Amino acid sequence: MPADCSIWSLEFCHADMPHDFFGGSGIFSNAGIIRIPMLYTLVVGGEVGGRQHVALVDCGFRDDYWLDRYAFPNAKLYVQLDEFTGWSEAVSSTLQEPEAEQAWVFSSFDPTDLARAAQGIVDGRVVFVKGDEELLPGITARLAKDSHTFGSQWFHVGTGNGPYVAAGDTVYWYSNVEKMWAPGYGQGNSFNLIEVYRTLQRELKRETDRIIPGHDPEIAARHTSWLSETGNSVTEINLRADDHSRKPHPAPQLFR
Repeated sequence: MPADCSIWSLEFCHADMPHDFFGGSGIFSNAGIIRIPMLYTLVVGGEVGGRQHVALVDCGFRDDYWLDRYAFPNAKLYVQLDEFTGWSEAVSSTLQEPEAEQAWVFSSFDPTDLARAAQGIVDGRVVFVKGDEELLPGITARLAKDSHTFGSQWFHVGTGNGPYVAAGDTVYWYSNVEKMWAPGYGQGNSFNLIEVYRTLQRELKRETDRIIPGHDPEIAARHTSWLSETGNSVTEINLRADDHSRKPHPAPQLFR
C-alpha cells in the first residue's frame, strides 16, 4: 500500500526581519520589514512496528535542532554526515583565526552545537544519513550538498494526494523557487541552491504549493491555517484518508 501522511507546518517562534534576507537582494531590496515565522514540518503517517510514525522536520543543524533533543527525549535525530563533517571542519579552522574574524562563520551557527551532536552520537540518538535515504515509509531524505549549508537536506513526503516536499531552509520562501532567486543571506552556494529549486520544480511538476518552506508567511494563505492559543500559526497541508482536520471550529482562516 502506498504511504499516506498528514502534514502540518508549525510556527514555533517569529521575528521581524527584512524582506531581502529571505526573498533575495535585488527583487526585495528596500522592501521593508516583515514578520517571519520559524517553521517546523510535522508529518504523521501510518504504523511502523505497531507504532504510528511521527516526524518533526527541521532541515538545519542549528540551536533549535538540538533543542529538539530535550523536548523529544525519545526521538532519533537524522543528520546528513556531510553536514556534521562540514561544520566540524569549518569550526575547527575558524577557531584558529582572531575572534574579530570569526563573526560571519558563527553568525548563524553556535559551535557548541557540535558538542550537543557528539553527545547525541554517544547516546545513540543521532543517526547519520549518507545521501538519499528513505527514513520512514513515505518519508525520504534528499541530500542538497553544499547548497544552503554543507549537508542540507529536504524531505520527499508521499501522500494519497500526491507528493509534498518539506524543504526546511533549502527553500526560505516560495519566491526562491518560483522566481529562481536565492536568499539575500546564506552561508552556502547560491548556484547549488538554484539547482535544488530546479529539482523541486521538476519533481513536483511545477506545483510549488506542494513545497513547505522554512520561513514563508505565505504558506498560511495557500493552505488551511489558524492561530494557536500561543499566537503562533498552524497550517494544515494535507490529511491522510483516515485523518481529520485539527482546525478549531471558531478559529478564523489566516490571510484569506
